[in-house]
Amino acid sequence: MRLFRPRTAAEGGLADGRPHPLLTVVAVLIAVANLVDTGNLLMNGWFSLDDPRYALMGVCSLAGTACLVVATPFIGRTPYRAAHVVCGIWLVMCCVPASLFTSSWTLMLNVLLAIAVTAHGNVLAGQIAFDLCVLTPLVTGSIADVVHPDYLMVVLCAFIMVCLNAVMAVIVAASALRRRERDQWERDQRLRRDQVVHQLHDDVANRLSYVLLRFQRDERDDRDGRDGGRPDRDQEMVQDVRDALDSTRRAVHVLSGNEGADAAGPGVGDPADPSGASGGSVCDETSWGALRALVTAESARLERIGCNGTVVMPQSVPTGLGRADLTMAASFLKECFANIAKHADPERGYALGVSGRAEGIVVSLADTPKRAGAHGADRDRPAEGASTGRGLAYYRDFAERRGGSLTIEEDAGNWSMTALFPC
Repeated sequence: MRLFRPRTAAEGGLADGRPHPLLTVVAVLIAVANLVDTGNLLMNGWFSLDDPRYALMGVCSLAGTACLVVATPFIGRTPYRAAHVVCGIWLVMCCVPASLFTSSWTLMLNVLLAIAVTAHGNVLAGQIAFDLCVLTPLVTGSIADVVHPDYLMVVLCAFIMVCLNAVMAVIVAASALRRRERDQWERDQRLRRDQVVHQLHDDVANRLSYVLLRFQRDERDDRDGRDGGRPDRDQEMVQDVRDALDSTRRAVHVLSGNEGADAAGPGVGDPADPSGASGGSVCDETSWGALRALVTAESARLERIGCNGTVVMPQSVPTGLGRADLTMAASFLKECFANIAKHADPERGYALGVSGRAEGIVVSLADTPKRAGAHGADRDRPAEGASTGRGLAYYRDFAERRGGSLTIEEDAGNWSMTALFPC
C-alpha cells in the first residue's frame, strides 16, 4: 500500500543496494554485542541440553539470536527490507515467550534499530512496528504466564498507541497527498516545458526549411530568366532567419529553467498574432480569426514557392468550440504547411480543411507526395536535406493522450491525413 511505502532515495529516504557507513557500523556493533552477551549467558550455565524442560527453550533462543545477528548487519546495505526482516524475526520469537524472555537483553537493540530505520522510511509503518514489537511479547508472555504486567497499564498503553497510530495515519496521508500534488505539478511543468521547447524547435526548423525551399525556387526562376521580386523575397527570408534565431534564444531560455509567460514567443503563443494561438484562451471570433490569418499567411508562403492548393475553413467560430484551446491546433497547422512544402508535389497541389465540433478541432489534409514513401513514416525524417522538426509523430501522441486521433492513409500515390485535437 502507498500509505506504508518507504521513501525513496529521491524523496530523502535511504537507498537500497548502497552501503550506509553509519548504519553499518551501528548494526555490526549491535550484532557483536549480541554474540558477546549470549556467550556470557552460555558460560554462566544459561541452559543445559541434559534437561529436556529447558533444552527446547534454549535451542529456540539460540536460533532466534543467530537469525537476528545475521540479519541486523544487512540494515547497513538494504535498510528498509532488512529492518522489516529483523522485526519479523522478533515477532516470531514472541511466539515462544519463555525463550524470548531468557535471551540476551541486547536483542532489544536490534529491534530498536529496526524500528528507527522503518520510521525513517515511513513514520506510520515505524509506529505500527513499534506497537507490534512492544505489545506482542507482553500479550504472549502474559498468556504463557511468563510475565505478570499490570493489565490496566497494558490496556492504557495499547489505547494510547492506537490513538497515536490514527494521528500518524492522518499525517502520513496528508503528506502523501501533498507529495502526489507536487509530483503532478512537476510532471505538468516538465510537459509544458517540453511542449514549448518542441514548438520552438519546430518553428526554427520550419522557417529555415522554408528559406531553403525559397532559395531553390528562386534559383530555378533565375535560370528561366524570371525575376520573382528579389527585394521582397530577400526581406522575407531575412525576417524568417531572424525569427528562427529568436526562437533558438527562447528555447535556450526555457531549457535553462527561466521560462516566462512569453517563452513560447510570437511563433507559438499569442492568438492575436497571426502566427499562433493562445494557450488556455477562450475560442472567440478574435482567436478564430487569428487562426484563419495563420492559415492564410502560411498558404501564401506556399504560393511563393510554387505550391498552390485549396483551403476550406469557416469564417466564424464553429458551433461547440466556445472554450477550445487553439494552441496545439495552430502549431499543428504550421507543421502541416511545412510538410506540404517539403513533401508535396507542387504540380498536383494540396487540399486542407479546418473545422470544429464539440469534441475539438478537426484538420484534414490531402496531397500527392513528390516521391513514393515521402509521407507516412518518412514524413518524420528530413527530405532531401531540408531541415525538419519532429514531424507528425509528436502531434499524434499529443492527440491520443487527450482522447483525440491522427490517422494517415496512402493509396495509389495519394496521401491523406485526418486529425482531431480535443478542446
